Amino acid sequence: MLDVSRWPLVVLVNHPRANEAQTEQFVKNLALVLRSRAGKFALLHDYRGTKELSPKQRKTMADHLAQNLDVYRRCASCAFVVDASFPKGALTAIFWMTTPPYPYRMFPDVESAERWALGSLG
Repeated sequence: MLDVSRWPLVVLVNHPRANEAQTEQFVKNLALVLRSRAGKFALLHDYRGTKELSPKQRKTMADHLAQNLDVYRRCASCAFVVDASFPKGALTAIFWMTTPPYPYRMFPDVESAERWALGSLG
């Protein structure tokens, strides 16, 4: 799910069982949406319930970041909401492939993630 109704906060909710094709389509849509809007934004990415990201999904996400660095330079921050089942090493692997141009943090709940993301916008 991709929600920009609260722009400049962009809320992304990962489907826990998203396959590789769905991940590819999602990042394509995300790039189109972010390119269609001007100004600074913050991301809140909810990964609760996600137990794995395949190597191909991780590469897709790293490639998306690398191909859209100009857009992500407008990103003030990215707050990840994760639970105990989320493989935190997956984010590390993605960010080893492509370093994000924004600060990011992991949170156990949406409220604290949202507060931090919105606070990064000033």
